[in-house]
Amino acid sequence: MPRPPRVVNVAGPEAVSRVTFVEHLARAVGARPRFVRGPDPSPSWVGDIRRLERTLGRPRIGIAEGIAREWGPR
Repeated sequence: MPRPPRVVNVAGPEAVSRVTFVEHLARAVGARPRFVRGPDPSPSWVGDIRRLERTLGRPRIGIAEGIAREWGPR
């Protein structure tokens, strides 16, 4: 039976809020985000990137640049 593939969290060392993430994404795609305040958000999750660092090395770009490269204009 083949072994399952190894799972690696793709993240970086910066912690950003969901609002900040959406703002970066909106900027990359040329949109204006609209936030609606709801009930208090659930606890934040932080990706464990130790396996990523061991396998591929430390991330070389930050979240804003990564989002711009992936979703920004080509």
